[in-house]
Amino acid sequence: MKKTDTVCRWTVPVIYLESLGINAPRELTDEFPFSLPVIEALDEPETPLSPIHQLSLLSLIMNAVGNDCQFIIATHSPLMMALPGATILSFDPPPICSIAWDEVEHVTIMRAFLNDPKSYLRHL
Repeated sequence: MKKTDTVCRWTVPVIYLESLGINAPRELTDEFPFSLPVIEALDEPETPLSPIHQLSLLSLIMNAVGNDCQFIIATHSPLMMALPGATILSFDPPPICSIAWDEVEHVTIMRAFLNDPKSYLRHL
């Protein structure tokens, strides 16, 4: 690829996200860290982010998708998987297959826990 050819650029902006900390939601909404259009690979971008910051990141991703940016995101976050229009691929069990958001194990467990935390906590 030529230096000026940015159609496909792979990055994992974990350092950027970790640098935001929990007191910086404004930084997430003020500036998008990617050049457009690109394909971005993100490995668990939710790890350093609170739920509200995850929603801010989703907003940035949705705006970027509207500008021809594509994302491949490895995540365990039900919030990140709820991105409208996302294709969710499950690797458990093989073979890899596309599944609906409400069929994702993390989503069903989180929903059940939030509906009745005592039933889960009594088994610990």
